Amino acid sequence: MRPWLRLSNLVLLLIAVVLGTALYFAIYVFLAASPYEAVGMAINRRLPEPVRNLTCSVLSKRHPGAWPTVGCEKVWKPAPAGGAPAPEGAAAPPEKAPGN
Repeated sequence: MRPWLRLSNLVLLLIAVVLGTALYFAIYVFLAASPYEAVGMAINRRLPEPVRNLTCSVLSKRHPGAWPTVGCEKVWKPAPAGGAPAPEGAAAPPEKAPGN
């Protein structure tokens, strides 16, 4: 077997990928200029609900008045009034029932 293809090297590579993904997601949640970053939203959608609720609440506090990202509709504060269009990556606004 080649020396670089040992099990310990593969385990270290897996650990590096997991830590890199976690670091990227932490930067998205705590430092990103926009909540609509595609990779961050994709990671957030796949997280367990308690973790997703935490990250969505942090994002909604950091970006007040922004539309909720996909997956954060339950936790996010209300969308801005005034009928502003939702940016790409934002969750679609709920449709009004007829007669309202």
